[in-house]
Amino acid sequence: MKISGPDAAANRAFALQLQRRLQHVPGIADLRIQQSTGYPSLQVKVDRLRANGLGITERDVTNSMVASLAGSSQVAPTFWLNPKNGVSYSIVAATPQYRLDSLPALEALPVTGSNGQSQILGGLADISRVESPAVVSHYNIQPTLDLYANVQGRDLGAVAHDMQKVLDDAAALRPKGATISLHGQIDALHEAFSGLSLGLLGAVVLIYLLIVVNFQSWVDPFVIITALPAALAGIVWMLFLSGTSLSVPALTGAILCMGVATANSILVVSFCRERLAEHGDALKAALEAGYTRFRPVCMTALAMIIGMLPLALSEEQNAPLGRAVIGGLILATVATLIFVPWSSAWSTAAVPNPLLLEKTPMSPDHTPSRKRLMLLGIGGLSLAALLVASGLAARTRHERAVVAWTETAAVPQVLVFQPQHNVLGDTLRLPAHLEAWSKAPIHARVSGYLKDWTQDIGTHVAAGQVLAHIDSPDLDQQVAQAGRG
Repeated sequence: MKISGPDAAANRAFALQLQRRLQHVPGIADLRIQQSTGYPSLQVKVDRLRANGLGITERDVTNSMVASLAGSSQVAPTFWLNPKNGVSYSIVAATPQYRLDSLPALEALPVTGSNGQSQILGGLADISRVESPAVVSHYNIQPTLDLYANVQGRDLGAVAHDMQKVLDDAAALRPKGATISLHGQIDALHEAFSGLSLGLLGAVVLIYLLIVVNFQSWVDPFVIITALPAALAGIVWMLFLSGTSLSVPALTGAILCMGVATANSILVVSFCRERLAEHGDALKAALEAGYTRFRPVCMTALAMIIGMLPLALSEEQNAPLGRAVIGGLILATVATLIFVPWSSAWSTAAVPNPLLLEKTPMSPDHTPSRKRLMLLGIGGLSLAALLVASGLAARTRHERAVVAWTETAAVPQVLVFQPQHNVLGDTLRLPAHLEAWSKAPIHARVSGYLKDWTQDIGTHVAAGQVLAHIDSPDLDQQVAQAGRG
């Protein structure tokens, strides 16, 4: 999330308010403001009148400070050419770091103007300690603050939707001239969804046009693709039951499911047209097509479902693909065997011919029983209701767990106050003593080398006995510098 605006202080205050609100969004993790503040800095304010009187400009002050602190190569690069091998070497002059260990030492830096006039830095400028941002970012030339966050336990789209709601609620608090925009993986998600949605729509249109060319009709292809809405409903149903978010692999599985569902519908409609040409009864042809093509359609769908089952049960990235294919084929198969034949009979609108029915009666072995169909329908509806109830319960438990985890993992914000020394007008002396809230030993880490040791492992030692001698050049150097100071 980028917050851009001309007022950097107002942007940071608004970013802190958003951070406090966003940390309660379920599924959000690692929420932070990327640009940290409170970075200790030294501010140098040049007295221009005094500097101009000496013929020194702010540029001269900057060049002198850069040459002393970062090296002369930043201001006036100098090279030395070795006459023996023809290799040029960079020559850098800088003030040793140990000589710049305090503000008085920094104020004593020499500043030389273009006219040769020299003056110390403390005589030209005031140096003060300030706090500044560690990183300064810009977006569209304006100061920018970045709020970074990760997603855990929920899908990216749902978290982004809740974040947008928080932004809409906090729109009244937004600073004047500031703009807020979401970036990151959500941009790639929107692009992928738009591309795959267009691809899914294009696949349906292309399938319809190809079937039109094959059947030489506009009605039969429409009857064939009536199973596709059921496939889409099955995809949504399975993703909901399994608690899977709508993702790029799920949309890819939807496109794959469209092809299999269309192939099964073509088998049913083709057989229905063949039976209709024999006896001319549309309803009878539809019943025969659904009953006769029951096994081939179920075997085709079952083979695909069994093949996708290991992928759907795994926790891999492409698991939504298998779940989408399984859910889509389950309802698409039901629609292919029931709704597609009925649609074919309705579209034909043929009047039953009693003579044809007498010539080609349906065999009792191939006549579906209404009672059996009713029992199958009731059983299917009961199973679907049970699955929906279990899916709702599992999804509710998951959402509660995500909310609880988000509240637990939310890092409380700490406001840092800087106390200022002030003399009180009225004082009251009370008998008391000041103690520390907590005590802990602090040991400084010193790098050194083991010079020699007097005792080995396993020997008995006494209190105060020397075990080894450690040589620490860094500590000796600091002691020597402190002695000279």
